[in-house]
Amino acid sequence: MQPARAIVAFQLYSAHSRPAAEDILAMVAAAGYRAVETYGPWHDDPQRTRSLADRHGLAIPSLHLEMDELRRGIDPAAALAATLGARLIVAPWLAPQERPATASAWRALAAELDAMALVLRGKGLALAWHNHDFEFAALADGALPMAVLLETAPALGWQMDVGWVTRAGENPLGWIERQAPRIACLHVKDVARPEVAHREQGWTDVGRGTVDWPAIVAKSRALGIGHFIIEHDAPGDVAAFAKASLDYFMKL
Repeated sequence: MQPARAIVAFQLYSAHSRPAAEDILAMVAAAGYRAVETYGPWHDDPQRTRSLADRHGLAIPSLHLEMDELRRGIDPAAALAATLGARLIVAPWLAPQERPATASAWRALAAELDAMALVLRGKGLALAWHNHDFEFAALADGALPMAVLLETAPALGWQMDVGWVTRAGENPLGWIERQAPRIACLHVKDVARPEVAHREQGWTDVGRGTVDWPAIVAKSRALGIGHFIIEHDAPGDVAAFAKASLDYFMKL
């Protein structure tokens, strides 16, 4: 069933080149957003972040929390989410030296994440995994790490980063069709066209790249996915990116 109303948020990492200060939230609100996704420096003083977000009419339905922070304790993670008002915690990244190299190692990571997800579920929270491209590099036995995670960790959700799925050479629509019940939300990140791919780390404003957003959004909504987070890893002008991307997305 299609959700009545979508959540369209701004991932604050898109502004990581600037300090985590109130002017960022003011800019995001002025662009028309009503929600953000937090990460790292926005968690140093979560009560301040919550107060500033409230001042600018911004909800915080989800947050990114590194694996080492999750491993330090589920209770602090849950307390952070409660302070911010988030219901979804997302594990966003593994550094190259931390990435499992075998299917069995990926299964062990999946089991660890599943256990965390079950504890968080008992606290009224959800845990999801955010992909990059390395989860789609085939292992020695041909398995894809992303598939291993989904198969081995049934309590774990997926925050699909559409841009990275595309950069990995995969078809986002196919993954959405197969895994919709596991997809907690989509990161709306567009891949630059070849002639400008040397700029901004190969990303671009949503709607100006190669991703078929009308098809992806229509399919997602039809399958019950209603949480979308606009992101760019290295925008040249973060304010212009935020506004242009939201304006395009809201017309879909």
